[in-house]
Amino acid sequence: MLAEQKKALDEITALRSIIPICSIFRKVKDDEGFWETASTSMLKRTDIEFSLSICPDCGERLYGGGWNEAVSDDARHHHLDHHDQET
Repeated sequence: MLAEQKKALDEITALRSIIPICSIFRKVKDDEGFWETASTSMLKRTDIEFSLSICPDCGERLYGGGWNEAVSDDARHHHLDHHDQET
């Protein structure tokens, strides 16, 4: 009997780890049947925090060639300017 209960609990745990996600918009269906962004779902289910950025593929698609170098230069100048103000 104990083995059957353990097996049932393992199956429930496995089913809870399956998260329905939209294959087009990547929204996640919550336990109440509502669709929310994947990041909102992860924030609710875990103790993680997000640090926002843009990956090279999206940066290229959104802003065109050379965007990454411009962002890096701006970030570098911002860091240097900020550092200069502190000293």
